[in-house]
Amino acid sequence: MGVIRRQSIKQSVVSYVGVGIGAISSLFIYPLDLETYGFLRFMIDSASLLAPIALLGIHFTAIRFYPRISASNTDRQGFLPFILMMVVFGFLLTSLIYFLLKDNLESFLLRNQDDPIFSQFVKYILPIALLVSLGILLTNYISIFRRIVVPAILNNIFLKVGTASIVLLSAYSIIKNQDSIYLLAAVYLFIIIGLGIYLKSLGELQFSRPTARLTKLFKEEMLEYSLYAMVTGIATILAFRIDTIMVSTLIDLKSTGVYSISLFLANAIAIPTVAVRNISGPIISDAWTQNQPGKISSLYKSTSLHLTIFGLLLYLLIMVSIADLVSLMPNSNELQGLIPLVAILGASKLIEMSMSVNNQIIVFSDQYKFNLVAVLILAVLNIFLTYFFIKVLNYGIIGAAMAAAISLTLYNLTKFLFIHLKFKMHPFSHKYIWIVLITTFIYLVTHLISFPDSALLKIIIKSIFVSVFFVILTYIFKVSEDFNTMVIDVYKKFKDNAQN
Repeated sequence: MGVIRRQSIKQSVVSYVGVGIGAISSLFIYPLDLETYGFLRFMIDSASLLAPIALLGIHFTAIRFYPRISASNTDRQGFLPFILMMVVFGFLLTSLIYFLLKDNLESFLLRNQDDPIFSQFVKYILPIALLVSLGILLTNYISIFRRIVVPAILNNIFLKVGTASIVLLSAYSIIKNQDSIYLLAAVYLFIIIGLGIYLKSLGELQFSRPTARLTKLFKEEMLEYSLYAMVTGIATILAFRIDTIMVSTLIDLKSTGVYSISLFLANAIAIPTVAVRNISGPIISDAWTQNQPGKISSLYKSTSLHLTIFGLLLYLLIMVSIADLVSLMPNSNELQGLIPLVAILGASKLIEMSMSVNNQIIVFSDQYKFNLVAVLILAVLNIFLTYFFIKVLNYGIIGAAMAAAISLTLYNLTKFLFIHLKFKMHPFSHKYIWIVLITTFIYLVTHLISFPDSALLKIIIKSIFVSVFFVILTYIFKVSEDFNTMVIDVYKKFKDNAQN
């Protein structure tokens, strides 16, 4: 338990550092060269789309089945070579599919692109996909040994620093635009080498011929699980990353850069969700095992309410200052579209937060396969709506945001209805009305008050004003007992420190 606690604390620190680097990069570095950043995002997301096929779901299979083979030293030493062989086979399969569809695929990707960097380097998606796949595999394999911090540093911090550095080098003409793809490949290669060295330091970089028992286990059990994981992985990427790829192919790379920055700001609203879901997952799993639906229902209501409270506060803080924030960013004249994008995408994140752990409730129940159905529906809907809003209605990147928001909302509503009908649970109460009214009231008041002309000073004053009054009104109207208790505890600690 000590290892888990230490690793969790360290990873939390890494995650917050990563968020800080992402914020600085999104606000002040990526706007310097939106086209290069858009190209890098397109390459990363396209490679991530191919990665589940190359991996064949083996990265999840490794975690699930390692306890079964770890008792045998021979099986354990042959396990890493075995899963690496599967990834090589998966990459060859992906390459075959790519080359069979090469002309049609590249024709689709390039039909709206006149940018030479795009047309010249789209062929490098495949090798980048191999590097991404190997990085994912090694990261998951290392997690088997309860080591998550070093992989998090490499995959989170180093990748973000690397991407930001490439954009900076391109923005100041230190490198040519076309060099960005080679540097991106170098970043991923460094990550793989780093993961390999770390695995060796753990004494787990072991190679021997896979045993007959391991091969038999794969045929009888691992193959089916791997295929299920692969389909789920593909559907998830299509559902949650296809929008940036389609913006690149249907509009242009600069629009992809703007859209990606808006995604970061919208995702910042949902940061508390990750921790809540990670903590709630084991509790929900245990409650299903112990047949305690009442415990799950109570947790569902509590987490949904508190995520909605904090989500609305973060959304409010961003929306009252977004115009001033954009004015401080480089090339602000090209970023005016950020405001409606963040408003739309952020609203969809709020709806997702209001339903909190609906995914965990389904995944850890005996109805877990419904999650794949829901993700597949989301993927198809997202692709259709994105194309419809961009090409048919000519809404541009606003259309992409609308498509993503509608798809994500319907996805969460589908899971909400499934849980309500199947398990007789729902998270909502009259308290949601109060918190929405409080948020709306504060938003309107900020537009009636005069603030200083300085954009930076205005952001600071608005943030303090919004935070203080949001906390006060939420406390007065007793939206949440836990929230009020937290406010009282913080006040007491502040008072005690002031007296001392």
